Amino acid sequence: GVIKNNIETAKEYEKSLSGLAAILGTTKDNVGELSEQALHLGSTTVFTASEVVQLQTELAKLGYTTKDILNMAPSVLDFAQATGSSLADAASLTGAALRMFEKDTTNAQEFTDKMTAATTKSALSFSYLQNAMSTVSPVANSFGFKIEEVLALLGQLANAGFDASSAATATRNILL
Repeated sequence: GVIKNNIETAKEYEKSLSGLAAILGTTKDNVGELSEQALHLGSTTVFTASEVVQLQTELAKLGYTTKDILNMAPSVLDFAQATGSSLADAASLTGAALRMFEKDTTNAQEFTDKMTAATTKSALSFSYLQNAMSTVSPVANSFGFKIEEVLALLGQLANAGFDASSAATATRNILL
């Protein structure tokens, strides 16, 4: 049973890695650095290597390069662990937030730290943040707001009992 389970785990990992390579437009042989990172993080954290590949895949879907993915993965992993979200969801939100605020991947740690703080110091949950950011952030950024200002505003609205959709829509409309 143990051997069968290990074989299934290896198959799942290889399948995930092939999917990542396809999204990056390369072959599985050319994603060695990403594979090494996934295996390392999978063996040293609570997440599996396959889950790390899912994180990498979400970032690749957003158009990030191998170098960007390698830079962002550790901070996304910490963000997911702190918020209790999946690695794929944390990667998707982090990558999108960086794009919404027109920042590069060198800001990933800063963004994940701020989003983690916002979700732990207010009624703002990960799912609330995930739902509201896509509505508010692009408009807020165009008016010169920084991510910490958006997070503080969303945190206050969450504390006041507003649901994510209403808070995000109302905030966007006020800004517009």
